[in-house]
Amino acid sequence: MFLDWLYYTRLLGFFLIVGLESTLGRPKCYYGGMKHLILASSSPRRKELLALTGAPFEVIASEFEEDNSIDLPPGELVAQLALGKAQWVADKHPEAVVIGSDTLIALDGRVIGKQTDRAELIETLTALSGRSHSAFSGLAIIEGDRVVTESLETKVFFRQLEAAEIERYADTADWQGLAGGYGIQSTAAVFIERVEGDYLTVVGLPLCRLSVLLKEFGVELLAGKTA
Repeated sequence: MFLDWLYYTRLLGFFLIVGLESTLGRPKCYYGGMKHLILASSSPRRKELLALTGAPFEVIASEFEEDNSIDLPPGELVAQLALGKAQWVADKHPEAVVIGSDTLIALDGRVIGKQTDRAELIETLTALSGRSHSAFSGLAIIEGDRVVTESLETKVFFRQLEAAEIERYADTADWQGLAGGYGIQSTAAVFIERVEGDYLTVVGLPLCRLSVLLKEFGVELLAGKTA
């Protein structure tokens, strides 16, 4: 009788715990207790890059509204935009480690954001032609009350572009939704002679620096990597 009573007591306790967790929620854990990692981005490029590490993570698109017109130096501005994206998601998932990232282009200190139409794109590429400019990526990581932000800069060198090839590029959809109207990993790669700095800063998620910053939050990106 005593063993039966003990069995049913433990069973009841189990269901009570499950019920409380279902009601109150609990932090998600992966791979033996790895923290719940969220990428606050709708960018398929950032998702693909983070997936390369093998780390388990969730993607939640941030609805933070970017404003490139804020009067800040490009490096500070991109870090603030990354923070805004991360904060929007972190407010809804306080138990998680949330990553925010943003990328912008600057020429002679002037920020160049996403291109609104074909005419603006042609004007921008004409200005970038035969010159170097800076690509900035901002990183923000939030866990509870802890916040870390940083920005990285990479120099990008365009060769001299012909008007006809700018026009042909403008006829594609490759430039849409991208800072400066180009993606270094796509068709516009034919415009770029070289870069000085972290290539992935230009793509939009500098993994090397991100991995170092995440260690401060107890997250090892390669912990879930398998052969």
